[in-house]
Amino acid sequence: MLRVASVVGALALTAFAPNALSQTCLNTINPYLANNGGSVGGAVYFDVAVTGGVLIQAIESNCGATLGTPCGIDVYTIPGTSVGNQTNPGLWTLAGADNGTTTSAGRNGVTRFTLQSPIVLTAGTYGMALVARGTAHAYTNGTGANQNFSDSFLNITLGQASNVPWTAIINPRVWNGALCYVPAAGLYPNFTATPRSGNIPLNVQFTDTTYTSDPAGVQTWAWDLDGDGINETFTQNPTITYSTEGLYNISLSVTDTLHPLATVTKNAYIAVDAVDASFTTTTTGPTTLRFNDTSTGNPTSWAWDFQNDGIVDSTLQNPTFTYPAPGSYQVKLDVADAFSTDSTIVNLGVSILPIPGFGSTFSSATLTRGLYFQAPVRFSIVSAKVPDESNHGLQNVAIYRLAGAVPAYPTTASGGLEFYSTGQPSAAPISCAVSFEAGEWVGVMGACGDATTMRSSYAIPAGPFASSIFGAPTTLYRFLTQTNLVASGGNGVYSSENAAALGRVELGISNATGISYGAGTASGSGNAAPTLRTTALPRLGTTAELTVTQQDNAIGILLLALGRGNFPLPFGTLLIDPLSYQLSFTLNGGAPLNIGATVQQFPVPNDPVLNGAGPVTFQNVNLVPGSPNELSLSNGQEWFAGY
Repeated sequence: MLRVASVVGALALTAFAPNALSQTCLNTINPYLANNGGSVGGAVYFDVAVTGGVLIQAIESNCGATLGTPCGIDVYTIPGTSVGNQTNPGLWTLAGADNGTTTSAGRNGVTRFTLQSPIVLTAGTYGMALVARGTAHAYTNGTGANQNFSDSFLNITLGQASNVPWTAIINPRVWNGALCYVPAAGLYPNFTATPRSGNIPLNVQFTDTTYTSDPAGVQTWAWDLDGDGINETFTQNPTITYSTEGLYNISLSVTDTLHPLATVTKNAYIAVDAVDASFTTTTTGPTTLRFNDTSTGNPTSWAWDFQNDGIVDSTLQNPTFTYPAPGSYQVKLDVADAFSTDSTIVNLGVSILPIPGFGSTFSSATLTRGLYFQAPVRFSIVSAKVPDESNHGLQNVAIYRLAGAVPAYPTTASGGLEFYSTGQPSAAPISCAVSFEAGEWVGVMGACGDATTMRSSYAIPAGPFASSIFGAPTTLYRFLTQTNLVASGGNGVYSSENAAALGRVELGISNATGISYGAGTASGSGNAAPTLRTTALPRLGTTAELTVTQQDNAIGILLLALGRGNFPLPFGTLLIDPLSYQLSFTLNGGAPLNIGATVQQFPVPNDPVLNGAGPVTFQNVNLVPGSPNELSLSNGQEWFAGY
């Protein structure tokens, strides 16, 4: 995201002489010899032990951006250590940023970021995170022997990285860079604010972080909190409520007993009702999407570039666009109001889930790879296809409804298999119908091959991948099992390796259809409740299909209604709305069903008027003959016609 309103503005330091002490730069690997690198906007993490107070004035780093490309860096700190805290952004404080004048020296060149204001570190130990802007970190794999660097003031212990700040950690990684500092002597005003942006009324707490080498400490504070040149308060840590939208310059002037008055000004530091670009999409045709603006801050103008080719395609707030074919596209949205602008770029899939490009084929007799993610919105997987770069000819897929985020290897989890298909021709997608609610975790395994070998399509680059479903962002991670997908029946234990290459599976997606809801309940001392699944989608002009799988020789009755319910009964929970009940279907002509699967089909008219109609809800009731108290209810299913 490219934010104007929330970027720290130019910083003016006035009324005191620049520090005359010579600057020292403590380097890590020097000269830079990166053998690895992260994604644009990624982060590196390490620890810094300080033996005496220092003022960090600049940071040098190995940047992956092309020579001459503008780039920046944000510096975050945490007391103690970074280790174990890298995925909790709420614990970190933005300590500083570059002054906005840096251009990349290219990979293995020294890119110098002069900070807007010196970062004061008193004696102690700190975790530090460097978040790249407009570039990627180029770094070196850690070996244990190349992860510690020190001088008389600082000791740097390295380190980790992540392709997306505060997410999956890659370990160990050694930042190529230097902290450039002078011993702390003098009076250096500084402050933080929480929050930095928000809606009216915005209540902001300012915290003085001024450093002085005067043993008597800071004596006075004077704050100009709205940039009008008038000091509003003289307390150390004031609070103010902003009731008018805009960007506000903040100034703090301080004195001590040894040094001249010192002032720091941070321009555009507080943003009230600043715009924040975001959107979702709704599928209205095979490749036609309606874009729904969800930006905050009340923007007054919109510019949509539906293929991120530099051409503005629409200036409507909620436009509709038809793409030439299903596939992955980048969509850029720029929004603005009278004082702020913001942009977002989303990897958008039209009828598919965006995945990264092909890197290599991983072949193994016993190992299978895939991807997992958290559903940001309700959606359905309607097809799956494993890229067959090795031309084996057969593909195998398993889809899981996971209990949560997948544990890191070698810890394992199991269960949740929702769809399994093996030995299918690799030339065409495998049709399926597996639906997920927002917040559920989705796992997909896929490889070409057979019971003797698995050929997974590895992605490049390695690590997490920023994807989206209907414009709502999600992150794809590597999903793995140490089993052959065919030989294991898809029931092997699984793990995650978030920093490694994910196994590519091309997923067709649609608006929610065949939604599974409710766990299903048995009654009495009988067997487990039946399960109800959509096995053929209710597309126009086709035959939709429900499959009941039961554990008893029971009479099955399929109920149809036009809405969901949640009505506890003595023998379970009714998940259809009885007030909208329409029809019932007695399966197998009223004769007891065999243990196993029974299919009920429904022809869907080829009538465009029906496209999107719904929801139609189903639930199965099982009655065990001879045991009138033996009733059980399946989970529910929900359909929208045309998907």
